[in-house]
Amino acid sequence: ELALSLRDELELGRQVGYLTLGDSMTYSTYGYLINALREIYPQLRHRTYAGITSFAAIAAHFDWPLGEGKERVLLLPCPEGMPALRADILTHDLVVLMKIGRRLPQVLALLEELGISENCVFAQRLGFAEERTSCGLADLPRDTETGYLSTMLIRREAHQPRHQLPTRPLGETLSEPTA
Repeated sequence: ELALSLRDELELGRQVGYLTLGDSMTYSTYGYLINALREIYPQLRHRTYAGITSFAAIAAHFDWPLGEGKERVLLLPCPEGMPALRADILTHDLVVLMKIGRRLPQVLALLEELGISENCVFAQRLGFAEERTSCGLADLPRDTETGYLSTMLIRREAHQPRHQLPTRPLGETLSEPTA
């Protein structure tokens, strides 16, 4: 429906834009939209601009490298089953877990079972007034259903001091002065 509406605007000679949160080419509806537009408006001329992914913003927020040296980094939407996530964590140095949603309680239980919950950072709606961040996961409510805009960086081993940041209270950010 949106593709048809945009096509109509383009056929009238108008310029159109489509804004996304994060990056247009990373788990974004933009990819579906641009493909639909190409099918119904083959003469489409467009330009896609890169955005800042949630995981890059989270890494910067916590001053936490996404990957160093030959570390293996995996980006994935949260799987339905925790056995699949366990396997991914055990075979990668850093897992970027997106689209956690209602599976947060199971993810937290798995990370505690693996003994790595303090090697993780979490953010929901980063950059919004109601953002929620946590370095280490001890302060996250176990019943939270985080919804669409949440991401977690899971480090299998905290082998550098910077990967062992102190736990911060839920909602406290690194950029805010503390009393």
